[in-house]
Amino acid sequence: RTYANKAALTDAGVNRGTSYDAALSRVTVQHSVWKNVVAFETYDASGKLLRISMQGLGGDSSNTYTQVLFPEKGDEISSYIMAVGWDGTRIKCYQK
Repeated sequence: RTYANKAALTDAGVNRGTSYDAALSRVTVQHSVWKNVVAFETYDASGKLLRISMQGLGGDSSNTYTQVLFPEKGDEISSYIMAVGWDGTRIKCYQK
């Protein structure tokens, strides 16, 4: 529906509606806070793209959250996550 309606990405503010799990190397993003997101991109401090997580990855059957991959080992040390809208718009949703 996000693509069909060309729904605008909602800027909820950095770290709002997110929770970090170091044991799983993931950040959970709540869809009720971050609306109209189609994907999440994880970057290191230099701006290098490390991972892409499609909306709903690791979520529940009600599609209420996404578990965004956030590696922190070896040469991949994550720094922040960008929410991506249907049109390629990007907004920072998480910063460590």
